[in-house]
Amino acid sequence: MAAFIPSSIVLELGQEFSSMPELDPILLSILTQIQNTVASEDSAIWLLNEAEVDITCVHAIGPQSSKMAGSVMR
Repeated sequence: MAAFIPSSIVLELGQEFSSMPELDPILLSILTQIQNTVASEDSAIWLLNEAEVDITCVHAIGPQSSKMAGSVMR
């Protein structure tokens, strides 16, 4: 089930994105905003590696975050 993300959140994320030169704080900010908007218990961002073989959990929030953060899946 897809969650609706209000345009005000998208605008705020866009403004944050343009003001931050580093990707990590942007990803964490996006994850936090989305988690608050959709009221999820756990949230994570997984990125594909350069070889396009594995995905790595680069940020996780919630009760299971310590188990997810840094995890790699093939």
